[in-house]
Amino acid sequence: MTFVSQGPRPNYQSSISPLTYKPRKYEEKEAKHETWVGNAHLDLTEINALDFEQPRALFQKVMSDTDRAHLVYNFASHMKAIKSPAVRDRQLAVLAAVDQSLSDRVAQALGAPTGVAPIPVAPASESWRLRPAIGLAVKHS
Repeated sequence: MTFVSQGPRPNYQSSISPLTYKPRKYEEKEAKHETWVGNAHLDLTEINALDFEQPRALFQKVMSDTDRAHLVYNFASHMKAIKSPAVRDRQLAVLAAVDQSLSDRVAQALGAPTGVAPIPVAPASESWRLRPAIGLAVKHS
């Protein structure tokens, strides 16, 4: 949630409109503090397979058939307001990454083509690329 309006700019990392960061020079004292205390990072990782593990387990193993039908209805009733086929298909691709049958059932309820391919995601091993102090650099004069 954003409290300061930045117009149409998203308040999240978007693959359509990537965020850019202004480089900052750190004093050595600041860099040591951030490295020791915060392990501050200036960027987010990309979507990877681990992001869909829990939603998939919820949909496939926890939900009953009735729960799944309600979820499909809820997605479809809200997605009917989407005017752009590209936006609709992108959301269906996200759902397909969770479970292909979820995406197909929502598409069928929308009257859209089924079989939308899941969005490409990085392998789960990519989530381990986070390392302490990856974003900090001290420039010595």
